[in-house]
Amino acid sequence: MPISTEVPTVIMVNGFDFDPTEDGEDNPHQALFKDEWRPEIGKFADTDWDVFGFGWYSAELEHSSWAGALLPGRWNPYRWGWDLAERAGGILAKTIGWDEGLDRPTPKQTLPDVYIIAHSLGSRVALEALGQLQPNRVKRVLLLNGAEYSQTAKRVSAYSEAEVLNITVDTDDVLQKMGSVFAP
Repeated sequence: MPISTEVPTVIMVNGFDFDPTEDGEDNPHQALFKDEWRPEIGKFADTDWDVFGFGWYSAELEHSSWAGALLPGRWNPYRWGWDLAERAGGILAKTIGWDEGLDRPTPKQTLPDVYIIAHSLGSRVALEALGQLQPNRVKRVLLLNGAEYSQTAKRVSAYSEAEVLNITVDTDDVLQKMGSVFAP
């Protein structure tokens, strides 16, 4: 889905343990985005804003993901998801797009704002995308328990003009259990 050139856009990015090709809770479009995030975004986004989910396969805690992780030489699904997040970031950057108008803007030209909300390993996707876009292409990024190294986040934030906010809570099970044991 191309980014709108008419109205602001909010892009939701899932974290670890999702598969957008599945049915039910494993599919971020059918559960996380629709039931949890979209109602909250509706509280601050105007009704004419575009809001869509960027669902990416982030490996799951199932037997097939353990086997899938071993094939590319990763010893667990979280580490494999870490690698997949980098690739997904490139796809997100292409989805948002490089806008030629930002290279040579005219005084009357304004582009609608792009906002990204990402959870956990989806933060790696969002930051990877920011590093591949024009510095002023994305206005704000909200990371919810961002699962990315601080050096990478600082490097990307220094390049990008986007306002980046990372909110963390101690009760994130994936970061608490998986991050400390299975981190790359």
